[in-house]
Amino acid sequence: MSRFSVFGVLAFLASFILFLDPHVAVAQGLAKDVQLSLPADRTRMNENTVTIVTGGSHSIHLRLVEDMATVLDDGLDMRIIPMVGKGAVQNVFDLLHLKNIDMGITQADVLSYLKRDSELGPTIDRKLLYVTKLFNEELHLVASEKIADIKGLEGKRVNVGSIGSGTQLTSSLLFSALGINIVPVNMTQAEALAAIRSGKLDASLIIAGKPSPIFDIAGIEDGVRFLDIPYVAELENDYLPTILTAEDYPRLIKEDRTVDTIAVPAVLTVFNWAPTNDRYRRVAKLVNLFFDNVSKFRQGHLHRKWQELNLIAPLKGWRRFGPAQEWLDQHLARVKVSQPTAANNTAEPEKNSLVEFIRNKNAAASDLSPEAQDRLFNEFLEWQRQKDQPPPAAPAQAAQPAPAATPAPKNAAPGDPTRLW
Repeated sequence: MSRFSVFGVLAFLASFILFLDPHVAVAQGLAKDVQLSLPADRTRMNENTVTIVTGGSHSIHLRLVEDMATVLDDGLDMRIIPMVGKGAVQNVFDLLHLKNIDMGITQADVLSYLKRDSELGPTIDRKLLYVTKLFNEELHLVASEKIADIKGLEGKRVNVGSIGSGTQLTSSLLFSALGINIVPVNMTQAEALAAIRSGKLDASLIIAGKPSPIFDIAGIEDGVRFLDIPYVAELENDYLPTILTAEDYPRLIKEDRTVDTIAVPAVLTVFNWAPTNDRYRRVAKLVNLFFDNVSKFRQGHLHRKWQELNLIAPLKGWRRFGPAQEWLDQHLARVKVSQPTAANNTAEPEKNSLVEFIRNKNAAASDLSPEAQDRLFNEFLEWQRQKDQPPPAAPAQAAQPAPAATPAPKNAAPGDPTRLW
């Protein structure tokens, strides 16, 4: 065989291999391009990556973290990686114990539940801090038409969602506060709604932002009813009163009736890192970036639950993450005033300042109820957008690692030095 024939055979074999596996050619081309910038970029990406554990694959929690990545993730200086979680309780345990989770979304009532029913007990609030309240999720107590009211669930089979879910923990607190003994059942909500209609189940507790699509997906139009949930004193620490209306569920609620219920806040949480820990620096950087760009989350293409975001809302029983509290302190307690000059003898407040807006409203944020704070903060975001200017920038050093000698922020829990990763 001639030399040219050998080369021809080899060329044919090479092309045949690429034909069988075109990814080989693609990988070769990509590797050549990526290697040019990978070493420096890889370090930069890893130094600025934050992982956030959320709800299930179809949850609002996951959608909101995806929105955060859409708005804030630039690929190098901030990488946000959403992680599918297994519920409010499991998310907290994952945040406290798994190596690669920086933040998480859970429910505000998780602290009360864990203080009562876990080995963490009263120390949980020293390790788990909150960044901000995100939005409210309404409780939907759906029952067979044969059940007249919530007291009729005594001794009845009630679906409380999957084990470790937020629904399970809320049902435990709810029925304990009301003094009602149920027989808890763990089912998916779709299965539960079908079981109620067939008479195999008496009720199901569904926690979801209203209006929830679950009733449309399950094709529920008759055979079930919403039960009122009374807002007793034992629920005031973790929940807010609210209602369901015919506008929310026109096929299940008559126009002349409302259903009394309660809502639980969804919370962005973080482990209480020591200020000298690199994980503290990463999360602090994301918090400042998130707060600086909060008005962008009210844009129409993002999830509508962002309309309920309220950075200044306090949560009873929770302590706020230090950098988040610092950001709020700077924007609520400081007003930059220009010095009078010969050309301008008037003092001009800082534009786009939240404290400027609050003072114009003659209100003190700390003296307002949670509902009034929600309204005030939403008005501020609308006012800020109308000014058509970016939100105030946080100080550059806020995203940098705090030196060991820096004192902890006011009212912040001391950082936990025991977790090494």
